[in-house]
Amino acid sequence: LKTRLDADIASRRKAYQDQMSLATEAEQARKGAEGEIERMAEETARVRREIFEERKLKAKEEEEARQKAKEESLQAQAELRYAAVEAKAKAKEEAEKKAREEFEARQEAASEARRLIKERQVAEAAKKA
Repeated sequence: LKTRLDADIASRRKAYQDQMSLATEAEQARKGAEGEIERMAEETARVRREIFEERKLKAKEEEEARQKAKEESLQAQAELRYAAVEAKAKAKEEAEKKAREEFEARQEAASEARRLIKERQVAEAAKKA
């Protein structure tokens, strides 16, 4: 009877030790899985941050490019306006110069005509005399 009791106790101890060993293994597996889940969550967060930063940088670069294009466009418009004002001023100057030259030519022609008239009058007066 004692041998059976000892065998039964030994068997139960063995079963208990096996259960405890399984429980320890399960706990270690659970902790390992939790650690792996935590590492995966950290990696996911890191990747998301990188993606966010890349998108933020790309948006900033695009905004800078838009701003630069806008500035270049405004500069080109200003240059065109300046060139138009310059061309208009030059055209006005040329028109004034041409008008002045025409006026002077008419003045010369009128002076020449008066001189010729005077000469004819003097010649006619000389003929009469």
